[in-house]
Amino acid sequence: MSTIAPSDPFADHLYAYDTDAQREPVSRFTVPDEARLPPHVASIHAKFRRQYGFVPNWLAALSINPDTAYRLVTFYEHLFDPRRSQLTAAEREAIAVVTSAANECSYRVFNYRRRSRTC
Repeated sequence: MSTIAPSDPFADHLYAYDTDAQREPVSRFTVPDEARLPPHVASIHAKFRRQYGFVPNWLAALSINPDTAYRLVTFYEHLFDPRRSQLTAAEREAIAVVTSAANECSYRVFNYRRRSRTC
C-alpha cells in the first residue's frame, strides 16, 4: 500500500484555511459515507485524517468512484516520492504551480502564494 511522504511538498494545500468553507457542499454528487467505502479507499481516508487532521474535499469527492480515488492517490504518491524523483521539492512545486496556472486552477496558485509570503 502507498504512503504519503512526510516531506510532501504539497502538504500545505491540504490544510483548511477557512472553516466556513468546510460547511459548504463538497460536490453536486452525494459524497459517499466513509463507513461504506471499500477497505483500500477507507485506509487512504484514514491515512489523510491521521496525517493532516481531515480528509480533503478532492479526495472525498473522488471517492464517489473508489477505484479512481485509489489510483489517483497511488499515482500522486509515486510521482512525488522524493526517493524516486530526480527533481528537488522546489522544482516539483514550481511545476505544479505553473501547471495549475496554465489550467486556470486558482486553488493551487493561491496556496503557493500564501505560503511564499510567510517564508
